[in-house]
Amino acid sequence: MTAGTGLGQGISHTEQSVFPETGGSSDAARAISMVQLWIALPTDQKIERSFHHYPELPTWTEEGVEMILTTGSYTNASGQHFQAPTIQYSRLVGIDVYFTQDGEATLTLEPGFEYGVLVSEGEIESEGKVCKQDQLFRFHDSDVANNESIKLFAKKGTRVMFIGGEPLNNQVLLWWNFAADNKEELEQSITDWNNGHERFGDVDSNTQRLLAPDLPQGFKG
Repeated sequence: MTAGTGLGQGISHTEQSVFPETGGSSDAARAISMVQLWIALPTDQKIERSFHHYPELPTWTEEGVEMILTTGSYTNASGQHFQAPTIQYSRLVGIDVYFTQDGEATLTLEPGFEYGVLVSEGEIESEGKVCKQDQLFRFHDSDVANNESIKLFAKKGTRVMFIGGEPLNNQVLLWWNFAADNKEELEQSITDWNNGHERFGDVDSNTQRLLAPDLPQGFKG
């Protein structure tokens, strides 16, 4: 889902449960583990809103570690190259990493990228540090500059999201469900959303539309 850039763009969606009492399946599990990524867009590009579904993504296994490339391109330590079909507007990479047994995963690094590992299940050890579930392990610039790869050590059942990308040329400001490169556009988006502006479209749902809160006092832009 891409919201687009500029005050003429925007998009809406709703997240609803799939339990029987809300019209869903009686087999639906009561717990779900997921990662929702927000990718800032380069504001020097004119990008239109869009929605695309990708049921198949590059998937491979390395010594007991399953990997799924969700976005971008990636070349592993063995020289295999993978390319995700997902649309991207800047250089980045995202890999779902799942340990099917105790062991280690070697993840290659791209010069000039910033990286992080989000632990969604279990915990990892890397660079002498332990990162627990729901924590983000961010690499220092020196780790990327001086190394071609980084190793993650984890037990069976651990799942992490490996994310990285080239820094944008514009600043990124985030408030509520809005992202922009200046405070004025954030304020205008709040006003437009709360007044039902057509730029955001409509969602076919009977759920209550949430109001966007005002920017807090002292918000810097």
